[in-house]
Amino acid sequence: MTDANDHQFRVGEVVEYHPPRGLYAPRGTYIVTAALPARYGQFEYRIRNTVEDYERVAMEGDLHKIDDDAPNRARR
Repeated sequence: MTDANDHQFRVGEVVEYHPPRGLYAPRGTYIVTAALPARYGQFEYRIRNTVEDYERVAMEGDLHKIDDDAPNRARR
């Protein structure tokens, strides 16, 4: 059984969403609006893209942390 503290992302965190194949959804940055219970062995999250008027539900495996230092490394 998974513990609620095992969520990888927190509400308010900005993440990168990579939707699974066959699901139409814009890739890009989303804000986590809610952490949901595990389903099919993975936590789910409600996420919102600023260009859409609604929220989506995404599996934890489809979300990625945004590396804030990536632009600085590219310039080195």
